[in-house]
Amino acid sequence: MQSAMPKYQLEKLKKQFEEDGFVILKNYLDLDQLDDLRNRAIDLSSRLMKDQESKDKYRHVLKSLNRQDSWFDDELKNGSHVKILEALLGFKPNGVSAAWFDRPIGDDIGIEPHKDAYGSDKSEKVGATIWISLDKASRDNGCLSYLRGSHKKVYPDIIPIPGIEKNSEHAVFVELNPGDAVVHSPFIVHWSEGNQSLMPRRAVSYFYFGAKI
Repeated sequence: MQSAMPKYQLEKLKKQFEEDGFVILKNYLDLDQLDDLRNRAIDLSSRLMKDQESKDKYRHVLKSLNRQDSWFDDELKNGSHVKILEALLGFKPNGVSAAWFDRPIGDDIGIEPHKDAYGSDKSEKVGATIWISLDKASRDNGCLSYLRGSHKKVYPDIIPIPGIEKNSEHAVFVELNPGDAVVHSPFIVHWSEGNQSLMPRRAVSYFYFGAKI
């Protein structure tokens, strides 16, 4: 989607990614790209959501969009963000899933502190997630939050991870504008709160795990 980043910028992002466990990509999509992604995601999710259980805690999350739509499958495998992830990780990651995340107005159920790489050995080549905001994401409507540097530590494979101080000095609330993106390590502790605003919080993510052979 986006044009290639200069090498010096990628090197700076790689250093930050390794240190913090996440990096923010401001203005990742232009307006046309944002509208295209938003329209495709809303159309596909509205059709697939009919099969979701209304009381399911994750009823506003849809994974494996790539299995339902060839456009999302191509983006997962060949989107321009793959080159960015490759630069951050030092290897070409294997695309696993494209996903839709919604936090509608009035939905007060958030996602407790967790990590993505359950049961994984840190000596393995694991991957990353890029999360693209389709709306303004703020603390009021449930933006992503990270425990900075937590990807360097070992945490139990449970949700919620116990003992996480959400308001500690290492907690970062990632407020994004539409079209911004954030890339995070699967080992970093992250969470999001419920939507207490009058604005939705929708996003599309691409999840990569392991090296592509």
